[in-house]
Amino acid sequence: MAPPNPHRPFILHLFKAGVAPVDISERLGVPSRTVYDTISRFKKLSTFLDRCGKGRKATVVTPDRIKAVKERTKRNPLRSIKKMAKDMKISRSSMERIVKDKTSDEAVGYGRTIHQVSHPASGMVFGAVSADSKTPLLFVDQGVKINKEVSISDILEETLLPWTQKHINRRQWAFQQDGAPSHTAKLSQQ
Repeated sequence: MAPPNPHRPFILHLFKAGVAPVDISERLGVPSRTVYDTISRFKKLSTFLDRCGKGRKATVVTPDRIKAVKERTKRNPLRSIKKMAKDMKISRSSMERIVKDKTSDEAVGYGRTIHQVSHPASGMVFGAVSADSKTPLLFVDQGVKINKEVSISDILEETLLPWTQKHINRRQWAFQQDGAPSHTAKLSQQ
């Protein structure tokens, strides 16, 4: 479909100013047929813009047919496109267009892609929770390997033990940890 003539606004401006169509054609260097068509369009529509809804209307891929195909695929999703096209008396390519483009649940377009980093930054944190309160978080330095010595000295003796003495006092309590190698070492269990 051809784009609207870029001279339309100028033609109408000159027409409203009282310039004759022949003079408009000569001034702008456009065919007189274009000038007369533009003026006639303006008199009918009161605008120089194109009418909406121009172009050939859909005859096969209609909303009713799309709805019917959706219902059929809901009933039997394994039914072939070729058989559905034959039953509905439309071409296979039209049926493919309906199934793949019109009834698809996939998002339209690609949107913004989110790139994942191959080796994302990570950090190790220790925290303990009781019914009454929780310990302050202890962030382990990057690259430190948690073995039985680090687990005992940095985590248990420097963080957990002082916190329990301050908050739990003489009440009974149990310390439970997972089965990580540094937690299950005999030295850590004592």
